[in-house]
Amino acid sequence: MRRFSLCLRCTCAISACIASMLIPIAAWAGLVLTIDTPKLDYLLDECIYITVTMKNTGSQSAEVVNLLTPDMGIVSFEITPPGDGSRLYNSCGKATLDISSIAKSVVRLAPGDKYSASVDLSHEPGDKNPRRLTPLLSRSGQYLIRATYATHKDWGVDPLIIGSNELRIVVSEPQGADRATYDLLHCSPSSKVYGPWSLAGQQTTCFTELLTRFPQSRYAVYARFYLACWYNLVSGEVYERGTPEMREASKAAAVLFSSVAKATGETPLGVLGMMCAGRNYAKAGDLDLGRSLLEKAFCSPVATDEDRIQALSWLHLLESGYWQTGHSVNADTRQSLSLRRFAKALGFSVDWDPATKEATVSGYRFRSTFRPQVGTMSIDGANWSKVAASLVDAQICVSPSVVATLMVERWGEGVANTLSSLLAKAPETRKD
Repeated sequence: MRRFSLCLRCTCAISACIASMLIPIAAWAGLVLTIDTPKLDYLLDECIYITVTMKNTGSQSAEVVNLLTPDMGIVSFEITPPGDGSRLYNSCGKATLDISSIAKSVVRLAPGDKYSASVDLSHEPGDKNPRRLTPLLSRSGQYLIRATYATHKDWGVDPLIIGSNELRIVVSEPQGADRATYDLLHCSPSSKVYGPWSLAGQQTTCFTELLTRFPQSRYAVYARFYLACWYNLVSGEVYERGTPEMREASKAAAVLFSSVAKATGETPLGVLGMMCAGRNYAKAGDLDLGRSLLEKAFCSPVATDEDRIQALSWLHLLESGYWQTGHSVNADTRQSLSLRRFAKALGFSVDWDPATKEATVSGYRFRSTFRPQVGTMSIDGANWSKVAASLVDAQICVSPSVVATLMVERWGEGVANTLSSLLAKAPETRKD
């Protein structure tokens, strides 16, 4: 079986590996960092999701660390709220990374290629009470948001600093029903201690009341999302796997997440809602609907690369029976994913030869040929056997591990660690 993990024997070797990967980047200006959001007008305390993208606009390949969320310490966000000077966004989570973790998070970007992630900047932990979630957009006026990607000084390499474009967000006071909804969100004792979008105390009761009284409010979609998060939390931590109570809580979460996806459409929150709905429908026992929603989320035109990795990982758990039994059963042998649909979502071209009954997947300096009738494929001349693929009406269907293999071929080691359980079931290379 092909191995994707890095074999680094000591700290010196790790430092040398990182230096060899990142020094060329520091001297090369082909990388562009961009941030985007679905809209530029918000109400007080609305939730905000940012898409962060690193793109290679140069003529040669580059390698970058794919940890694009602020809790990883590589990408930071500078916020300029109305009336104040700029400050750094205070992430709710703080990851501790060593050199080995950094090395395993390096992705390869061919010319024109990109890597993206969705970031939730809705709230920050309070200074005096870290459990209090203070909304980022807590004052009316104009906010400026910028991002910076920076290598860490203790990596032992020349620093690489890339600044993003600037977003100008206008935040307004809520009016009418939105104002009544805003006041409701802030009236409970829990909101005063933990913030309006926490799951603590009576705040979930507040979400339910909000949805009953003000279902058309602009805040309603976020109330549905966080109430769904509460049901999801309950289904995983309170009830045993597979019990009727767990399935009912998962179904309630799925219905709410689906309504979020429908209301927000092709946006970061819409994709997240669709993925979470698919996961919870699968936990509730509706595997077909769960699979359909996860596939749709993977193939969404606004799904980030991190979204697709998460959706594929959940499809693997669905196919393996994990959510029904608590362990994998005959894992990853079901060929349920359309090769053409998934490959195109990843930016590859797909061609079918009816004479040879072969499919060719091309893109980003690699070429793969699938022969589903004999269960083989080749990638850049290397042959693979035991490929879980089937041919139905000239449509090639593959297992999640085959899609994972293509993703690793595209980006390299940086996605292999996340998809390690899938790659354990990947096809095997063979010597001819």
